[in-house]
Amino acid sequence: MTPASSEQRCGKRQLLIEPRRLERETTILERIGDIMKHQRHKAFTLVELLVVIAIIGTLVALLLPAVQHARESSRRSTCASNIRNIALATLQYEERFRCFPGLYEPIPAERLKSQSGYPNTTWAVTLLDDLERAGIAAANKQGELTDIYVAVFVCPSDGSKTRNAPELSYVANGGRMNSVALEKLPNGPFVNHVYHQKLTMQDGNWMDGRDYTLAFGENVDAPYYTVMGWNGWKNTWSFDEPTFVQPRHADRTWGPVFLWTSAIEERTPINMNGPDLTSSKCDEMVPGRYSSHTCDEDPGKLRARWARLASSHGGGVNVAFASGRTLFLRETIDYAVYIALMTPFDKKSDSPDPNYQLGDNDIR
Repeated sequence: MTPASSEQRCGKRQLLIEPRRLERETTILERIGDIMKHQRHKAFTLVELLVVIAIIGTLVALLLPAVQHARESSRRSTCASNIRNIALATLQYEERFRCFPGLYEPIPAERLKSQSGYPNTTWAVTLLDDLERAGIAAANKQGELTDIYVAVFVCPSDGSKTRNAPELSYVANGGRMNSVALEKLPNGPFVNHVYHQKLTMQDGNWMDGRDYTLAFGENVDAPYYTVMGWNGWKNTWSFDEPTFVQPRHADRTWGPVFLWTSAIEERTPINMNGPDLTSSKCDEMVPGRYSSHTCDEDPGKLRARWARLASSHGGGVNVAFASGRTLFLRETIDYAVYIALMTPFDKKSDSPDPNYQLGDNDIR
């Protein structure tokens, strides 16, 4: 083969390769262009973006109430569990002592840590042993007022609570709104054992049935579990007699308790607020305790009207019966039914309708 013929062949081969290369490069450029056109076509316009944002906003607006409702249902369930645990602790206490705890309980002098200790406490402190918080109970039962938060005492829906103090969302059935001197067991199961040490709620007193007598309920305005809301003291620690409590019956109880009254003008329905307390002077005699001198008759009576059932749930409140069962009690319940549920022995109570026959459909 001659050199000339070799060069000719290489030239021809180069001429054949270059068109193919150009064709390939052109095809690649066309594909890149198509991809770029496709990507430009896929991009959102401003109008499309605004429509998407509007749709997302609408979906969020629709879903948010459902999420909030689910969260509140969970909180309400926990709240009901708390109040049931308190009711069961009361039954354990009753099994040990053969009676219900008092609304307030005296503390024997020999148990006080010092002479300046408090010789009385509340039902909530009394039940701490049976709620497996014996350490907190021990300090209070030695005459101290602790400031320790106890989760079972606070409803998760109660947003007003700080969760760093002896707060309380639950109150006990203290019966009729009246002077402590006129207390009697048919009106309500929790009585003031500091004043009536022998007036105890025992097994034979539940004539209307434990399953139909309220023991506990919610109150968003309940005081601390260490506070005794009663103005029957004259000073530390003697009752204001023979004038204020007896024979005037001017003292009132307001916490931690819920009450009923036969006087229509004194009634505060479930989830309603009591009277304005702005100009009503009611101070503590010592921390957590009141007297007739620091909280007189009229301020005490106004505060007693706040001793009602109230919750943050809307529509009603969680309650626990003396048997331990729980129920969501409607806020629209008839007041005659409400009184019948609060009285363990309606026929012997001070109810304006002592012969009321309570039906199961009354509380559904």
